[in-house]
Amino acid sequence: MGTLLQDLRFATRTLLRSPGFTLVAVLTLALGIGATTAIFTLVNSIVIQPLPYPKPDRLVVLRHAAPGLDMPAADQSEGTFLHYRSRNRVFEEMAVYNENVVSVTDGKGHPERVQVALVSPSFFRLSGSYRYAGGCSRRKTRAPVLRVSCCSATTFGPGATGKIRGSSAAPSS
Repeated sequence: MGTLLQDLRFATRTLLRSPGFTLVAVLTLALGIGATTAIFTLVNSIVIQPLPYPKPDRLVVLRHAAPGLDMPAADQSEGTFLHYRSRNRVFEEMAVYNENVVSVTDGKGHPERVQVALVSPSFFRLSGSYRYAGGCSRRKTRAPVLRVSCCSATTFGPGATGKIRGSSAAPSS
């Protein structure tokens, strides 16, 4: 133990004699530790930690591509999804979603742009998530309605409603 303390005193005296070298060494260590922590955090959240869904290893996302039209990702229509679902012999469950950015008001005229996902009723069973408010009912009209999620309900308060405007993109599955 005595040699360790002697070595530490010697290292401290040496570093204090050359402050330029000390500064460069400390900055190098700080950058190295910071970069390592950032990379580990990223790898941990993407690779090591499982997705926040039940049985994440069994989830599959189907996408379309149109390379001839220079479209690496093409949207799917509702008809395509219904076709896939009716002829499905492989998947236990299928759901469709469409991500979009819409304007929502809180009833007092205060608009806010929010990111939403229009989803089929089976999406909640498939992802193991639950609605905070709203419902999944079949309506006679095809007009989209706002399903208030946990996140938007905390912003707008329980019972918040709104209309989705300009949401004509085709669903993705």
